[in-house]
Amino acid sequence: MITYIPRRAVLSYMLPAIILLSFLSPWSVLAVEKKDLTIENVYANSKSFTPGNQEEFILHFTLSDTARVTLAIYDSLNREVTTLLDNDFLQAGNHQASWNGMDGAGRILPQNYYLYTIEATGADGQHVRYDPSDLTGGKQIGIQNIKYDKVEDNVFFTLKQDAILNMRVGLTGGGPMMTTLIDWLPLTAGSHTISWDGRDNSGSVDLKNVRKLDINGPAYSLPMNSIILEGKKTLIRPEFLPAAQTTGNIRPVTADPMKRMMYNHWQHPRNKCYDPEIDIAFPSDQEYTEDGIAIIEGPTKITLNTNTADRQFLLEQRFEIVLYVDFLFSHEEEAGYLPYFWTWDPHGIEGVHYITAMLRGYEGHFATHTVKVFMGRKRTNEQ
Repeated sequence: MITYIPRRAVLSYMLPAIILLSFLSPWSVLAVEKKDLTIENVYANSKSFTPGNQEEFILHFTLSDTARVTLAIYDSLNREVTTLLDNDFLQAGNHQASWNGMDGAGRILPQNYYLYTIEATGADGQHVRYDPSDLTGGKQIGIQNIKYDKVEDNVFFTLKQDAILNMRVGLTGGGPMMTTLIDWLPLTAGSHTISWDGRDNSGSVDLKNVRKLDINGPAYSLPMNSIILEGKKTLIRPEFLPAAQTTGNIRPVTADPMKRMMYNHWQHPRNKCYDPEIDIAFPSDQEYTEDGIAIIEGPTKITLNTNTADRQFLLEQRFEIVLYVDFLFSHEEEAGYLPYFWTWDPHGIEGVHYITAMLRGYEGHFATHTVKVFMGRKRTNEQ
């Protein structure tokens, strides 16, 4: 005989079993799943500070689970200079670490920008790394609102992001570059003021009243995990730590390298990205006025040269030489070399004039030097 059981009664008998199976099922929404280890809410109290000036950099972050944590500091050449946490055991939650701007031996690090990274390893072996160095930064941005106050000897400008920048002064209309005011120094976002006396880098030319003056240059944004160490002295170029003072560890690259582009200074090694120096020399028997101005009476051999380190730097990237007389183009050597010799014949001109030599590297680095010369015969006391 078949006994009829109402559907509602069947469901009431089966409900406990359904609930039990739901706990045992791997697809159950009530099942406890292992969450991924994460490093979140990373932020700093400041983007820059001055070591040795009772200032500190404080970094905050959150761990989703218990882990062993290493927090390392690298310089702009990706060399590890110190660790703030070294495989330390931390519980899940909010944490912070402070840095005084010194290396592991307690030495104040040079003025430059540095990168921080955080690595965490959980009890189950999960490994995560916070390092946006290669995914952020390196975007070319403009230097904004550049103004020169020739009365107060100041240049004002604004950066919309933390950046490294190169600011040069040149003459428009095909004229030469005259000086470098900032040579890839890192600066924070915001308004800045630098001092400039209005002269070229050799001090020979007063540019204050030159109408064709151009002050500008490229800038590249810094990665979001950068920190700028400032100093008590004024620099135009960043400093670098000797290799012997680093730990020997190198920050691993976390993204595919960008295709190399000409004039992209962000792709240059930071210690090989600068405007080198050159010098203009006259023959050893050259005569000068009482205030040190070379006296040119006829065809004269002029020598361009630089120091050993800058010569090697220029030769590695190749460069051309451009010479100007009174800031107008006079001569060019496309395949540059050093020392370089040029015989200049000032036939038909007299009085005070200027010779400018400019080296233009194929990687976008410039060197320049200007000398004042006097065309004519040296005046004696009797004259």
